[in-house]
Amino acid sequence: MLENERRKIDQLDQEIIRLLEQRFDTVQTIAKVKKEQSIPILDESREQIILEKVASYVTNKSYVSAIQTIYQEMMSSSRAYQKKQMD
Repeated sequence: MLENERRKIDQLDQEIIRLLEQRFDTVQTIAKVKKEQSIPILDESREQIILEKVASYVTNKSYVSAIQTIYQEMMSSSRAYQKKQMD
């Protein structure tokens, strides 16, 4: 039973990585645009909107806080990646 569930996690992780790579491809493009247009990396209002959208997408509301925390970390990593691209 445990091994079956771990295999499910492994499969989900592969899908998550694929999607994260797509997200970071887009982050890279956004960094280029921000650099060209001298737009600051951090847009707090945009990040708040994202967190609100994320909460609305979650079906099991007991997961909202944990998923928002993951998104906060993901956005922080995206900002750090953008900063590297813009330097």
